[in-house]
Amino acid sequence: MKKVDINILIQLLGMLSVLAGLLFVGLEMRQSQRIALAEQQQQRAAMEIENIHSFFEAGVDFDNVLRKNPADLSETESVARRLNYHNRLYIVENDFIQYQNGLMSPEVYEAKKQNLSFLMDQCDLREIFEWRKAFLSKEFLELINTVPNKCVNQ
Repeated sequence: MKKVDINILIQLLGMLSVLAGLLFVGLEMRQSQRIALAEQQQQRAAMEIENIHSFFEAGVDFDNVLRKNPADLSETESVARRLNYHNRLYIVENDFIQYQNGLMSPEVYEAKKQNLSFLMDQCDLREIFEWRKAFLSKEFLELINTVPNKCVNQ
């Protein structure tokens, strides 16, 4: 009788050990996911800072390029604005891919989608998007098509 009790106890301890191991692995995976999310956010921030820094190095006021009336920009600022639009398209597409692959939380992604609306509302630069859309994924284009097009009548 004692031999059976010991076998059952050993089996129970073994099952508890396996369960504890699985719980530990699950916690490690969740921590790894958080670390991956944080790394992606850090890389996105570094890209943004590098973009702004490139304006500084070129002697162009980044704030002017973003907020000034396009008609009031110098030729250099206009070129910088167009290049920034290209850059922003890459960033928005990258955000979409990161979200699709689980490397961006839904909350952050919803905020990032505002960048897409901002880009699509820049009617004078829409020709850049029209040219670039041949190189964008079908899924990303489907997302873009959900953004109201304020440039239709302009």
